[in-house]
Amino acid sequence: EEEEEEEEEEEEEEEEEEEEEEEEEEEEEEEEEEEEEEEEEEEEEEDEEEEEEEEEEEEEEEEEEEEEEEEEEEEEEEEEEEEEEEEEEEEEEAKKKKKKKKKKKKKKKKKKKKKKKKKKKKKKKKKKKKKKKKKKKKKKKKKKKKKKKQ
Repeated sequence: EEEEEEEEEEEEEEEEEEEEEEEEEEEEEEEEEEEEEEEEEEEEEEDEEEEEEEEEEEEEEEEEEEEEEEEEEEEEEEEEEEEEEEEEEEEEEAKKKKKKKKKKKKKKKKKKKKKKKKKKKKKKKKKKKKKKKKKKKKKKKKKKKKKKKQ
């Protein structure tokens, strides 16, 4: 009887040990999984940052291009004005014609100015919109990070 009891005890101990081992293994597996998840999240974040940087660069490039275009337009306008002045001088003899032309020119200038103003307004609006969008994106990202930390 004693022997039987001993045997039973031994068996129980072995079973307990096995259970413990299994639990340890499970814990290790869980830890590994968590680590993997963390790594994946980090990678995703990095990717997002990279994308944002690229977008910013693109925006800057676009702005530069726009500025260049504007400069070119201004130069063209100056040239046109010079040409017009020359024409005026040539036509000073015919006063009637000159008066008519001046009126026309003034109208044209006014129209051009109006157009330019409109364009600038549009550009400003666009910039504001972009800034708002960016701010929203950053806020969202911060919220996400906060949530994750919690």
